[in-house]
Amino acid sequence: MDIVIQIEHRNIEQIPTLIVEKEEWKGKPHPTVIFLHGFQSGKEHNLHYAYNLVNHGVRVVLPDAYLHGERDDSADFARMSANFWKIVLTSIQELKQIYHVLKEEDLLIEGKVGVGGTSMGAITTYGALASYSWIDVAVAMMGNAHYELLAQGQLDYFKKKGLQLPVDQAVIDELFQMLERVDLSKHLDRLNGRPLFIWHGEQDGIVPFSLTELLMKEITPLYEGTSHLMFMRDEEAGHAVPRPAMLKSTEWFGHYLQEADELRNEK
Repeated sequence: MDIVIQIEHRNIEQIPTLIVEKEEWKGKPHPTVIFLHGFQSGKEHNLHYAYNLVNHGVRVVLPDAYLHGERDDSADFARMSANFWKIVLTSIQELKQIYHVLKEEDLLIEGKVGVGGTSMGAITTYGALASYSWIDVAVAMMGNAHYELLAQGQLDYFKKKGLQLPVDQAVIDELFQMLERVDLSKHLDRLNGRPLFIWHGEQDGIVPFSLTELLMKEITPLYEGTSHLMFMRDEEAGHAVPRPAMLKSTEWFGHYLQEADELRNEK
């Protein structure tokens, strides 16, 4: 049977966003995923995730991050890199705005809201899990939950290359204080057993695989006796998600969002 999938472009709180869904879901409460793109990417680059999620019965909301997509102000790579954590922290705040707008419009079902992303979007997802209890299911593809460790690694890299950051030490100290508040690795109890799918390639030269491996050691005991945690590692993959992992992540969302009520009763 033919299925009609529609893509609506709208601004949610001035955030350019695509909403991907079946025609019959429009304007109605429905299981929903907010899916976040990576660094130097844009919302439309994740339409393949959206297509497969819709086929698993899930509405998809794709926002553009600060300085990305339609919000691109022609910032060069160096400026965007210097603003990386501002982009992530802004996205965490904007997730809350998007959620509240969708809730006010009666488009969400309590207990059936997911958040996920790739690369920078996955990094943002971890911070969102540390921030919001309304997220019921999550997917993180080649991300990092150890904000302070990653940020320190970035600083060390800049120093090693002899690059001068366009900010002083006071600004850096303030940034680390903000990161600590949303650093999931420092607030693991906030996961609260929520279903979490993680994928990472061992040859990733952008986001260190070692930090995902560390996260798994930290959180696996928290999920003992449940099926709510899945880790897919790829020995050969670098910083690119292969099709099988993409398909598995969308299947994960579909499965758990459709059964979120039962999951809450298990916790």
